[in-house]
Amino acid sequence: METGRHEEALKSCRKALKIRRRLLHVSSKTLGQTHDSTAEVYALLGNFAKAAWHCDASCKTVEAFYGSDSIELANELFKLSQLQFNARKAAEVLDTIHRALRLLCLYYGDNDDRVVELQQMRAFVVSQPPH
Repeated sequence: METGRHEEALKSCRKALKIRRRLLHVSSKTLGQTHDSTAEVYALLGNFAKAAWHCDASCKTVEAFYGSDSIELANELFKLSQLQFNARKAAEVLDTIHRALRLLCLYYGDNDDRVVELQQMRAFVVSQPPH
């Protein structure tokens, strides 16, 4: 998609969120999916901070719906880690990586590509001087 189409998609997502926030409970699966779609569009536009915010909202819905030890949450936390890392949110990403690694190792094992990627991200973040 080109940027113009991304902007159009973002406008649609924001409109859907506005309506769904009024009509649906905060832990509604549909609302969570809308946050997930909005996060994806923000990420495509390079706005990783806003993408992370919406992905975090999606994670909360997934956790409420599937539980704090679910494979679904593991996968969402992996996405959130990537977004927070790209948004340079060091404190948040370390917490998210910790949560994601626990679940990803449980479900996929220590040698899974996502586990290795998160370990590399964590090593990079902790090697940086504090701001």
